[in-house]
Amino acid sequence: MNSQTALLMILLMSLVVLVTRIGGYVLGMGFQRAERFKGVLEVLPGCAMMALIVPGALGGSTYEVLALGVTSVTMWKTGSVAIATILGIGILLGSSLV
Repeated sequence: MNSQTALLMILLMSLVVLVTRIGGYVLGMGFQRAERFKGVLEVLPGCAMMALIVPGALGGSTYEVLALGVTSVTMWKTGSVAIATILGIGILLGSSLV
């Protein structure tokens, strides 16, 4: 997998995560919230992204594996999909300049 394909996958998955989160909030407004499911619902977008990105990235270049690692750690430490995605994309774009 080349860097452009990985970048496209990251961007599309970010869009999917955004749409599913917004859709979930809109659909969930009419339901009573169950606190026991809150933790599970908060980690689902990250799980969806990782399930699609990890297999391709691990078979990729050193920069793709690095981008995966930085994205994963950033997501874990900050909890922000946006920051993690921006850093991962930055690494991939930087690798295309080298």
